[in-house]
Parts: sequence; C-alpha cells; structure tokens
Amino acid sequence: MQGAVYALGAQDLGSKLMLFANYGVFIPFAYMFVFHLGVGFQGIWIACFSGQTLMALAMTMIVYTADWQKAADDAKDRLASSEGTP
Repeated sequence: MQGAVYALGAQDLGSKLMLFANYGVFIPFAYMFVFHLGVGFQGIWIACFSGQTLMALAMTMIVYTADWQKAADDAKDRLASSEGTP
C-alpha cells in the first residue's frame, strides 16, 4: 500500500502516517505492554501488529478514496513540464 500512496504523489502523507504509526502507536504500546501490563516480549509483537495494522488500514482508505484520474493527469503534467530540462 505504501507504494500506491506514493504513486498518488502523497509522499508527505505517507511519511507522516508512518511516523505516527511507529512513534505514536508502536513505541507507546510496546512500553505499555512490556512495562505496565507485564506481557513481556509478546507485548512488543502485539504493539508492532497494532501499529502496522493501523497504517495498513489508513493507507487502504487513502488508496480507495483517491481520484486516480486526477493523479494520472497530474503525473502527465509533471512529466510534460520536465521534458525540456536536462
């Protein structure tokens, strides 16, 4: 899904989403599961799964709600404007 989001030209959105999933979900959940709930090593895997699941669901929503025709037209415009430059 990350490649599809980047293909839309939404690199900034994809990067922000990845930062949030890792630093806003994975690390705090891992800390909570390991140190406060006493789940141990399995808590790290649960937290990793939670962060990745959130990121996958958000990117899926972005891809399915995107205007792909507009994205293709924008890509054509960018390509046409860069053809004259070395």
